[in-house]
Amino acid sequence: MKVKLVAGSEVDLVSPEELREVLREFVATFERQHSERVRATLQNLSDAGGNIAIDAYEVPIGMEFRLSRVLLTADGLTFGAPGVAGVSIEIRRNGKDGPLVDGAKPAVGLPWSWVAGGSPSPHFRNGETVTVRVVGGPANTNISVFVEGDLYPRRKLDRPAQGAPSS
Repeated sequence: MKVKLVAGSEVDLVSPEELREVLREFVATFERQHSERVRATLQNLSDAGGNIAIDAYEVPIGMEFRLSRVLLTADGLTFGAPGVAGVSIEIRRNGKDGPLVDGAKPAVGLPWSWVAGGSPSPHFRNGETVTVRVVGGPANTNISVFVEGDLYPRRKLDRPAQGAPSS
């Protein structure tokens, strides 16, 4: 677009802040239109110490997953009659020894529920695995984990730091 400026005329240009806001709205709309709700449930047997790590969901390549909810249950336990107190629960990236996504959460017992709420949701990308780890839970018990979140095409709006590899 060509604009001829004349003395005394005013030009209204978009500011960097206004441009960022427009882009945020565009990305949010795109994600709403192109995302799908994913729910995954897995179960496994805890060891004699009541420890278990369950790889609950693996994100497909080229996609991003925003975790919004985790529910842990154990056979024979209900919210009305919870089990062992002092259970520690961790949400990790890529296995039981992977980095913590949401740190150790002391739980009253199992069953246990976590919701992202107002805090930023953990994001997983390109083949990363959502792992839920229980330490000190009920021994030799079937533990089930339910995860829920939104899956959408991976954004490439964020630029990597200078010299950092892009993914």
